[in-house]
Amino acid sequence: MKIAAIGGNATGSGWIARFVLSGHDVVLHDPAPADPSLPGAILAQAGHAWQRLFQAPLPEPGRIIPAGSLAGAVAGAAHIQVSLPLDAALLSRIEADAPDSAIIAASAPAAPLAELRRTARHPERVLLLHGTDPVYLLPAAEIIGGGAAADRLSALLAATGMETVQIAREIDIGGRLTQALWREALALVHDGVATTAQIDRILRGGPGLAWTLTGIFATLREVAPDTVRGMPARMRDEILVGLLQALKASDHGAGRAVLAQENALYARRPPPQPGYPLRLHQARVPGGWLDYNGHMTEFRYLQMMGDATDAVLTHIGMGSDYRAQHRSAYSVETHIRHLSEVKLGELLTAETRLLGHDAKRIRLHHRILREDGTEVATGEHMLVHVDTAAGRAAEMPPALIAALDRIAAQETMPHPDHAGRGIRAVQPPATG
Repeated sequence: MKIAAIGGNATGSGWIARFVLSGHDVVLHDPAPADPSLPGAILAQAGHAWQRLFQAPLPEPGRIIPAGSLAGAVAGAAHIQVSLPLDAALLSRIEADAPDSAIIAASAPAAPLAELRRTARHPERVLLLHGTDPVYLLPAAEIIGGGAAADRLSALLAATGMETVQIAREIDIGGRLTQALWREALALVHDGVATTAQIDRILRGGPGLAWTLTGIFATLREVAPDTVRGMPARMRDEILVGLLQALKASDHGAGRAVLAQENALYARRPPPQPGYPLRLHQARVPGGWLDYNGHMTEFRYLQMMGDATDAVLTHIGMGSDYRAQHRSAYSVETHIRHLSEVKLGELLTAETRLLGHDAKRIRLHHRILREDGTEVATGEHMLVHVDTAAGRAAEMPPALIAALDRIAAQETMPHPDHAGRGIRAVQPPATG
């Protein structure tokens, strides 16, 4: 799918970052950029935030592709994100070269939607789209315009982890609520009920997650370009990541959308390669996986193998729907051999064998391979099937046993010579 972005301002760059990090290439046209480096800077900032937000392997990011002309940007696009003021003249230029089926979503309309649609060749595909900054982190999005185009845009945004609401009337609900609170806060100050500092203190420590960082007065002030709401952008993102991770862990509020996106990322696997051993999981090493020695840190080897184990469990039918029935598999023993350093950006593949299984247990062996087939680590893992509601081991249902039997039928090679072994004994040096 080709996505076009018209405008690389702060708003547009946020949308670009969410699409690119979700694996889409974005063709960007900005006729008069105030800061040509801004889209790349916000993408780097967003990438850092996503690496901290998600434990699941992220998709291979797309690219920002500059376009020298509006026509070149929108030609062949399925979605056109307009972050410059959209008026009838700009809309006409976009429609002149965009496919008839392309969605045109405006974040900064210069005219009412009804007026824009009156001048459009295909009015039903012109929509308004409002998010909350930073849109690459916060999942709420308002879509105004309705119809099949709004449904398509909802599906696109949902695939990037957003939680969409379709609004029948032309109104920015988030903006209107913010303005309403702003007016009420000003009235309290005017009436001598409280000072601006007191109101901000109450809001930060009380109602409204969206204002817990700085309070409404600081939110609505103009601030320097390298800061957001009075604080460095990176600090803002660190705080939001922590809040969203806490909400994700409790499956509440905005955390539900983050959890759903993470489950979708875990479920996103490369197409199974034919044959055996199984190859169900790949990951490219991001910067967040490196330690102070400049190579992949110890616990990320375990994460790579744990994600490979999850891929096997999903493969046999033990995915999120199965776990929702209070059944799962827990690792009870693991032995990892670290055989080689792994550097930033390397693509790793897990090669998995089923070394044994019975009614309750699954014994797996993973080899972690570079693209050239070099072995960088091995892991042997014993899992036990559990009834999570009862908190005890339980037999697997016949469908899972049958799936494991089918894999076991392909396991004809001798077990690796290190399988089943523990760490070698080390004797103290002889004295005297």
